[in-house]
Amino acid sequence: MKLKAFLGLALLVLLSACDARQTQAVKIDKYFDLVALLDQQAELLYSQGARVEKVLLANGEEEKMLIRPDSEGDLKNEWQLFYEADINKLGLDDAYEVEELPGINGSRKVITTAKKKAANVRLIQFDYDQDRLSQIRILIQEKNDIYNFEKEMLLNFEWVDGQERLKYYSINGKQDMVMKSELAFALSGKVLLNP
Repeated sequence: MKLKAFLGLALLVLLSACDARQTQAVKIDKYFDLVALLDQQAELLYSQGARVEKVLLANGEEEKMLIRPDSEGDLKNEWQLFYEADINKLGLDDAYEVEELPGINGSRKVITTAKKKAANVRLIQFDYDQDRLSQIRILIQEKNDIYNFEKEMLLNFEWVDGQERLKYYSINGKQDMVMKSELAFALSGKVLLNP
């Protein structure tokens, strides 16, 4: 049963990833460039020999694995759902509003919110500490008459040698379909570097 749940979720992730990657050829340059950040992180972490300790929890079943990427592409594939959340796409130039909220002690939040309910990416929140990116939080909702899929995705960063470096990511979600049981899942990845 454990393997079935894991394989089912992995297949769902792969199918959605393949479809979205092909539709991102034309881009705009209005919002935070999530794709450039992920590409930069893949290059940096691969060059540093990073590994990913990954945990998948689906309907109470848990799988753990250690990913040893053979290329930057392996890391990019690992983060495919984050790539899909990029909103710098043709036709979305006026679909979101951006608001900046100051915090205390040099912290601030930049929140990008969808103006219409039809947008799948509902919110992207960037947390900064002393102008250093510390976390990105993304809320996604896909909904129609037979299908409801919600997920919250996080990217957490640490600052090393004057630049951000991904240290942890997670995706938590649930899927409801007519005539099927609800699927709840949580995926997390901790970036490990050689000492």
